[in-house]
Amino acid sequence: MKTMLDDRHLNPLRLALLAIIAGYFAWLWFHPPATPASSAPVLQKPTQTTSRPSQPATLASCPAHILEVGASTHEVRLKIDGAADRILVYTAAGPVTASTETAGSAGEYRVLLPAPPQAVQLDNCPPLNLP
Repeated sequence: MKTMLDDRHLNPLRLALLAIIAGYFAWLWFHPPATPASSAPVLQKPTQTTSRPSQPATLASCPAHILEVGASTHEVRLKIDGAADRILVYTAAGPVTASTETAGSAGEYRVLLPAPPQAVQLDNCPPLNLP
């Protein structure tokens, strides 16, 4: 009497499964998966060296001004006069954007960074380079 799971009947299935797996890896060898491009835009480091712009009209259009900056290796603390929506901090690892609603209140803000800060910018105001 024959059993339902006779090895002689399963050998072609095993061979087909092995061929499919080998074919998959061969296809990957000749057609590697595409690496996704970075979706983060590349921003260049600001070149302005002071917080005072050369044109007074630009300063007048800024609703907020940085009063004090305290920078450490992985953190920036700001005191701001006026209203700003976002804080943009430039680092060697790339720019870090923080919302003023989540970074602090009452004119004092704290932004955690992956690398030492190089410059700070509020909204579209001119950047302030840090020493």
